Amino acid sequence: MGNTALTIRNIRRVFLLFAIAAMSLVCLELLLESYIAFRSKDNNAQISPYYPYSFNTLSGGERIGQSGYLQLALHPFVGYFNLPNRKTAYYSINSRGYRGSEIKVEKKQGDYRIIVVGGSTAFGTGLMSDDQTYAVQLQKMLPHADVINAAVIGHLSGQELVYIVTELINLKPDLVIALDGYNDVADQLQGEPRKIQTLGVNNTFFLIEKRLRKLYLLESGPLNLKAIRVLNLFFPAIFSKTEIIFKKIQKIHFIRSFVNKFHPVVPNGSTISLSEIEKTYVDNTIKMNKILNAYGVRFISVKQPHRDFFSRELSDSVSNQYLQFVVDVTSRLDEENVYQLNLNSTGSFKKEMFMDSVHLNPEGNKAMAQLTADFIQDNHIFSNLSLGVE
Repeated sequence: MGNTALTIRNIRRVFLLFAIAAMSLVCLELLLESYIAFRSKDNNAQISPYYPYSFNTLSGGERIGQSGYLQLALHPFVGYFNLPNRKTAYYSINSRGYRGSEIKVEKKQGDYRIIVVGGSTAFGTGLMSDDQTYAVQLQKMLPHADVINAAVIGHLSGQELVYIVTELINLKPDLVIALDGYNDVADQLQGEPRKIQTLGVNNTFFLIEKRLRKLYLLESGPLNLKAIRVLNLFFPAIFSKTEIIFKKIQKIHFIRSFVNKFHPVVPNGSTISLSEIEKTYVDNTIKMNKILNAYGVRFISVKQPHRDFFSRELSDSVSNQYLQFVVDVTSRLDEENVYQLNLNSTGSFKKEMFMDSVHLNPEGNKAMAQLTADFIQDNHIFSNLSLGVE
């Protein structure tokens, strides 16, 4: 009887400890979720210098990722793009996924069409209306111009190239402007380590890859990993907040394999050097130029301005490397006779025009547009189109 009573007491203690641990996890999860919800509400309320974003299904617009004001959707060729048919107080996205009003495929007689590609600077993130964007300002400065803003936040040169080839060329542009540069440096130096064949695309690709890996482990992985993933479903906030801890632990060689059993990652190669990033950017830009020229379309590579060029202060190491990147790629593209405009080499920008290091306020976007308009006119970009716009 004594042994039986002792066993029952031990079982009760185990269940009690288990209940306490479970309740502690539930309380911690609720606290973390409340904190995340509070921060998310805070982030979604802010507009400048950027719009928080969310990922959604293309078919129904249901959210499949973090919440955010700017809605994005997966795209079969470029990874993701702007979710079509969106109208908000600060921006509008038409039925094709471009910022601004609806467009017609056929151009008006006597007009010429310009398409702008790029990332958040070209898109106009942080601005209070479509009218303040670089594309709209440029259209106002050029007579008979129809300027389409096909920029997508976070896009890199490889995605711009694919977007042009698979879709934008069908709109029969007369000129394509790539307002870019910074994303190719910052995203690839700060994001996931990558291999050469994954250069030129946004870090979102690797995040999706990790999500798919986790889903596979939940559905078809070993039983012990399934158990971990089930816990992940019940305590997502706790698991998400341990990401940084796991990454730090994985740097310790002798416990890396043990940690990977519980928090598996997809190996994706070594860190890429700035010279390799520059080479990929130059190759992508040359391809854009050659493909568009083969269709009778002009192309201009515009290097987006960075605040540190004009404040004479280097805010971080990425900024320093972007400055070097601009110098290097400009020299290489000059050798290939690519029309290019380096907005960092002008004296038209002031520190006050920047909302942060790369996003400009309305005055800054107007300055970018004016310099581009002057470049187009000074180089007689449309002189052979006979549209009477010179």
